[in-house]
Amino acid sequence: MSPSTVLKTKVRYRFYVTRKHGLEGPRGAVHRAPMAEYKAAVVEIVTPRLAPSWEPDT
Repeated sequence: MSPSTVLKTKVRYRFYVTRKHGLEGPRGAVHRAPMAEYKAAVVEIVTPRLAPSWEPDT
């Protein structure tokens, strides 16, 4: 997966794009996954392993 962004009406959307080959679906389909969901999952898993004084960026 590769990070990507798009700007629509002055709002920047961040997401990951999967490889076009090796996936189910129509030929040339682009599969996107919102970055916010992955970031939240990583923060949730990693936070307990960090120093007690650490807080995630919001």
